[in-house]
Amino acid sequence: MISKELFFRLVPAIFFLGLAMLAALLNFNGLYFVGNDVLALQMVSWASAALGLWVFERLLNLLAPGVRAESRWMFAGLALVCSPTFFCTGLNNMSDGLGLTLVLAAFFLGLRAFQYSRVINAVWAAGFAALAVSTRYSTAIILLPLFVALVIFLSSKKKWLVLAGAICTGLILLVPYFWLKSVGTASAFGNFMLDNWSAGNFFQRTFNHENGIERYALPNILFLFFPLAHPAFCLTISGLFFLFKKTDIALPVKRILLASIVAYLLFLGGLPYQHLSDLLPAYALLLLLLFPAWDRLYCYGFLFFPRLTAGILATALVLQVFFCTIYLSPILSRNRLDQNLQPQLKGQNLLKNWDFLGKNYPLEQHAAFPEGWKLWKVR
Repeated sequence: MISKELFFRLVPAIFFLGLAMLAALLNFNGLYFVGNDVLALQMVSWASAALGLWVFERLLNLLAPGVRAESRWMFAGLALVCSPTFFCTGLNNMSDGLGLTLVLAAFFLGLRAFQYSRVINAVWAAGFAALAVSTRYSTAIILLPLFVALVIFLSSKKKWLVLAGAICTGLILLVPYFWLKSVGTASAFGNFMLDNWSAGNFFQRTFNHENGIERYALPNILFLFFPLAHPAFCLTISGLFFLFKKTDIALPVKRILLASIVAYLLFLGGLPYQHLSDLLPAYALLLLLLFPAWDRLYCYGFLFFPRLTAGILATALVLQVFFCTIYLSPILSRNRLDQNLQPQLKGQNLLKNWDFLGKNYPLEQHAAFPEGWKLWKVR
C-alpha cells in the first residue's frame, strides 16, 4: 500500500515532468509535432504552470519540513492555482509562467544549499537563475539577494571551486541570450521601460511613453501592495496576517525571501507602467512566508473549529473561482472577437484601415516618439 505522503510527492512530479518533456519536444529542429506555433507555445505555458506549482510545493516542504502534504497542496491550490493572475499565465503564450517556474526552481535549489549545506545545489541554482533572466530579464532583481547570499555563504565555507562553477554556469547559460539580443539592438538589456525607471514613478499613475499614454486607477506605490489583498491574486490572503508570527521570518532563508520581495517591488515601483503578471514572482515568494500562518489555520482550525474552518475555506475557494471567471472573461471575449475577424482580414492589407481613417476622419498628431513613431488622435 502506497503511503499518502509518497502519493502527494510522486504522482504530481511524474505528471508534471512528463508535461515538461512533451512541451520541449513540440518543436525540435523545425519539426512541428503539433503543426501550430501558437499551440506549441500554449503547451509550454501549460507545462510551465504545472511545473511551477510542483516546484512551489517542494519549496513549501523545504521551508516547513514535517508539514502534512494535504496542507501544502491545499494551500498551493487555493492561493496559487486559484489566483487569477497565475491561472491566466497557463492560458496565454507569454513567458510569464515559464519565468516564474525558473525563478522558483532557482530559489528551491539555492535555499536548499543553505538549508542542508548541499553546496553543489548552488551551481544548479545559478543555472536556473540564468535561464530565468534569459526568459524575463526583470527577474534578475528578485534573484539578486539570493545570488549575493550564495556568494557570501560559499565564501564563508571556502567552497571556491563550487563558487567558480556557479558563476561559470550562469555566465555560460547567459551567452545565448546576449548573443540573440545583440542582433539589431545596442544593449542586451535595452528596453525603453527600463530606461525610463525613476523613483518619481512611485507616485505617478499616468505615464507617457513610446506605447502611448497609459492611465491607472492608483499610483505605483499602491499598486505594489496588490499581492497582499487584491482579487487578481487572493483577496482573502491578508487574513493570514492575523496568525503571522515574527518567528516565521527568523530563519536566514526566510530573510532572503523577504529581501528578494522588497528589492523586486522597489524595482517595479520605478517602472512607468503597471502589469499584474510582473507582481506574480513577488506574490509567490510572499505565499512562502505566509505558509506557517496558513498551517496554523489548517491544523488548529480543523482540530478545534472544524465546521467554521471548512466554511471559511469553502468561501475563500468560491471567491477565487469567481474572480478567476471575472478576469478570464475579457480574455475569452477577445479571443472570440479575433476568431470572428480572422476570415474578414485574411489576405487583406491592414494599412487600408489607416488609409480609410485618413480619408474619412480629421486626424490630429498627439505625440511623437523615437524612430518615427507617432500617436494620432481621431477627432
